[in-house]
Amino acid sequence: MIFTNLIFKTMIHKSLFIVLFCACALVTGAQIQTGTQFVGGGILVSAQKTPENGNGFQSNYSAVNILPVIGFILNERWAIGSQIGVGFSNQESRNGTQTLFKSNSKGITMAAVARRYFPLTEKFYLALDGRLQFDRGSEMYSSGTSETTSQSYEISSIISPVFIFFPNNRWGFEASIGSISYGYYRSLSTDSSSNNFGLNYGSVSLGIAYYFQT
Repeated sequence: MIFTNLIFKTMIHKSLFIVLFCACALVTGAQIQTGTQFVGGGILVSAQKTPENGNGFQSNYSAVNILPVIGFILNERWAIGSQIGVGFSNQESRNGTQTLFKSNSKGITMAAVARRYFPLTEKFYLALDGRLQFDRGSEMYSSGTSETTSQSYEISSIISPVFIFFPNNRWGFEASIGSISYGYYRSLSTDSSSNNFGLNYGSVSLGIAYYFQT
């Protein structure tokens, strides 16, 4: 979801995300109580590949993002937090052995995070993770002998399910499969914009979080 380029904004790919990140989580009773705080961070590595079609065209996309997080447990059902991080991505389109298009991007991410928790057992929880996210970045495109640099931003809302395991009241291990997003993308260089819907039904994320009270 972070720092993709305009040419791929309206395409839906089957994606694989390997994510190491820290995010808010919550349990009741002997686990996490109201007023608990959390801190952390992580690394997100993502990859997307469009299979070669009958004309020999194919594309590849990869990205790395570093996303620290802090947050606060409001009650036994809700937690809120914030993220700020940096990201880098690379994209390439080919027609057989010929490279048609390359792009590299970098930028920052800021997000407000909210989670709603549904207990399954004492140690296992299901959560809905919602984020309101702002991305600001720069992209460099190359095609043949020409190169172009542009600036852009995106505002998006993202919802994803998360399964959480709590071995004790200090640590939580998370796994998320799939996400739904809707965003507004604007290029500051060309003054063009687009609204984009994303369904990453093949995405997988793994995470760990540490909780404490002061």
